[in-house]
Amino acid sequence: MQIIVEEIIRAPRALTFQIATDIRSWPSVVSAVKATELLTREPVGAGTRFNATRQFNGSSATSEISVLEFEPPFHFALGGLNHGARYRIDHVFSEDPQGTRLTLMFVARPMSMSARLLSPLALVFRAGLQRQLRADLHDFKTAVEDRVLGPAN
Repeated sequence: MQIIVEEIIRAPRALTFQIATDIRSWPSVVSAVKATELLTREPVGAGTRFNATRQFNGSSATSEISVLEFEPPFHFALGGLNHGARYRIDHVFSEDPQGTRLTLMFVARPMSMSARLLSPLALVFRAGLQRQLRADLHDFKTAVEDRVLGPAN
């Protein structure tokens, strides 16, 4: 399964990248993220591991996530294993006349036999996951723009 969402953020790319990679601040930036806990030392970079607790469809779940790639201020990738599927989320930061274009590319592949058997149901969950990614991106856009332009810009 692959999902791509993007948003134009009215802020410089370097600042947008800095805020996006401040894992400790995610609970105050993205409403679905309830808590984060770094499992490795700072600074954040390739190899960093952390737990993130998210609210999704009325339930709370904690996942261990790894920073797979880290190329400031252009790109970082996160990945993990959840419900028998390996997932990866690439965050690509591109210059845009209005500021920064942030593109999220989510890819999931079933790894376990049960996940493979249930993979046709992924289409059912795709719309909900896409909504969640869009909501996360909108929350992030609002937080960054509020910081740069002031609230209710």
